[in-house]
Amino acid sequence: KDHVCLSGALRKVIKDGFGSDASGEDRFDAVVGLFGMIDVVIGELPAGAPDDEEIRRIEGWMLGRQLPG
Repeated sequence: KDHVCLSGALRKVIKDGFGSDASGEDRFDAVVGLFGMIDVVIGELPAGAPDDEEIRRIEGWMLGRQLPG
């Protein structure tokens, strides 16, 4: 994306496949999740909030949530 500049350290981790240790999958999931959140914030993807307001309230939907008042 034009809006994101990856650090050299992150590029290295991505090229390495997030490592072969037990935490590699967690690092991968975190980076993919972050890229998804960035896409929502910059308007490339919709937030994907559930249609039901009560579910959004209970789940504590975090992206695209309106401030009270």
